[in-house]
Amino acid sequence: SYKSLAMSQARRNTTIFNTPRFAMRSIILLCLEKDFSEVQELIDSFCEEDCRFEESRELAFIYDIMQSISCSDLDKFADSVYSFNEIVELDDLMLETLEGLMPIVEQQADKGEP
Repeated sequence: SYKSLAMSQARRNTTIFNTPRFAMRSIILLCLEKDFSEVQELIDSFCEEDCRFEESRELAFIYDIMQSISCSDLDKFADSVYSFNEIVELDDLMLETLEGLMPIVEQQADKGEP
């Protein structure tokens, strides 16, 4: 899993800089399950494992995504993905995963729930 891959990357000096990328993948995949308390726990565990993750652009992106879901804001979601993709090009798998989050944002908007 991406979680175990990220944790193992954080423990090696030669691969430590890969940690935020794998952590982001793991967290976004977990968002698909709609259990945001578990998402926050995973974020906390990555921050404990690698203190640099707290200040990473990947975590800022994750928080933007989570905020757009909680606010049911598809425009903010699309802007966040576009902006992050300008900095770090997202691969096809990540784009498909993010596309899978769009119905969750829409569902929240239809329910009128954050």
